[in-house]
Amino acid sequence: MKQGTINAVSNILENIANNYFESSDFKDEDAVIFSIIHSIVKKSEDIHFLLLYKRYDSVEIIGRTILELYVSLLYVLKGDTKRRALSYLYSYKMQIAKKLEQTINLIPHGEEILEFTEKERNMLLHEVPNASTLADYKGHYQELYNSLFSEGVKNKMNWYNLDGKISNFSDLMKAVDIKEADYYFFYGIGSLEVHGLSTIGNMTIHKGNFAMKSSVNLPLLNHKISSYLIKGINKIIKHYEKETTKMERTKINRYIKQMELNFLRQVAEDKL
Repeated sequence: MKQGTINAVSNILENIANNYFESSDFKDEDAVIFSIIHSIVKKSEDIHFLLLYKRYDSVEIIGRTILELYVSLLYVLKGDTKRRALSYLYSYKMQIAKKLEQTINLIPHGEEILEFTEKERNMLLHEVPNASTLADYKGHYQELYNSLFSEGVKNKMNWYNLDGKISNFSDLMKAVDIKEADYYFFYGIGSLEVHGLSTIGNMTIHKGNFAMKSSVNLPLLNHKISSYLIKGINKIIKHYEKETTKMERTKINRYIKQMELNFLRQVAEDKL
């Protein structure tokens, strides 16, 4: 993908954020939206860097993470945004506390890492009034999390199953109109890298010499991630359009044009 596309998205995000901070309170749902798109931008930069230096290992893993972030962003912005964003947030807080608790319980006393995890624990407990244990912390957010689900929903494992109609990630993709082919592209091939099985596919051997290559279709991966960036930031522009001033909108339109031109150049280069 083009660095210009990434730069344009970053600039649009910065303009919206600066304008929104001045005109409205920054709520928890806004923090979720901005953190997701920011992570997509940063991971896109990582892939751009890796491909630039022909470091093909891990591009599949990062691409798979970008897909998950993009689908989550679309779902949050599609409707019922506050409830969906808070569910995403509370789910994260419960999971981080659970993993930290497991880590502390498994570490022998006296190891240096225990001191670090204790600091993390105290930072979490500081968030919740009267919380003295991680169980208190998890219980606080579990109650908030459960309150977001519709009455009668039993499966509350996934944050997006608020109405009991989306039980897995594949269903979530369908709910935001992402093609099933995208799922198999990132989860089929990408899962090989996640489990360390793509090593052989990343190597070519000829007459005693070997070279590294990518086992994934790089032009397609570039195209997909660039389109996720562009579509994602356009969804955010629409979500916050009432909060942007005419001057900011003029700047944003220039960056949109920059995105479109860079994307067209990328498509043309991929065809060569």
